[in-house]
Amino acid sequence: MLKLITSEHCPPCRTLKYILKKHKIKFEEIPLDSDEARNLLKDKNMMAVPILLKDDRPIMIGLPMLSEKEIVNMIKGSLE
Repeated sequence: MLKLITSEHCPPCRTLKYILKKHKIKFEEIPLDSDEARNLLKDKNMMAVPILLKDDRPIMIGLPMLSEKEIVNMIKGSLE
């Protein structure tokens, strides 16, 4: 399952959550200020949210300037 690290006041985080839900892509949301997020990001030097992880490895950092279809295709491609 994908993990999505988000911040409460982050418009791109809300947008990515909406896209994932709309396209029925399962994910677990992890708040940026949680211990789990701190452990996942430890020593990875990532500074932007949202961060989408698969097997605890980043597949998307931030929200790319792509169409919704391109974002979904990129995510689904990383799941294959």
